[in-house]
Amino acid sequence: MEDNNILDLDKLFREAKGKPVGINGKFLVRIDRFNLPVKKIPLNFCFIETNSEWKQGFILKTKGTFKLNSKDTIRDAIVLWEDTAPKDFVVNVNSKDGKLLIYNVWDFGNGITQAWHNGAAIEIKQITNNKRVYYCNDGHPNLDLNNLVFSMTW
Repeated sequence: MEDNNILDLDKLFREAKGKPVGINGKFLVRIDRFNLPVKKIPLNFCFIETNSEWKQGFILKTKGTFKLNSKDTIRDAIVLWEDTAPKDFVVNVNSKDGKLLIYNVWDFGNGITQAWHNGAAIEIKQITNNKRVYYCNDGHPNLDLNNLVFSMTW
């Protein structure tokens, strides 16, 4: 196995062709393809922990709309950043196909949203029937999966 401090996750994810990558007993993905229990649903999110030199966040995508705290309706995708989103919040999802994509993002400080490269990885733990916790890396090629930790309940 490669050194835990430097991993070529890009190569491992390419070789896995979209399947989870197993490393040191962890199963990692770059994106969660979550099947919503119903197409119209409120989801509660909570930022649990952020430990990165860069701003952290996550993206939600669906064929449909999102509504956050009775604000305007947002179509197709929404980015939720640790420094601008509340710690605990509800997103109302109205999905046409019942599928929600979730993945972590970061910003080096230049205003450009980064995702899916270098060490980008997520370990998803199903805590209960209606709660998941996402342990995310910030793009460094290592297994520091506490750079962003957030939960989703429904």
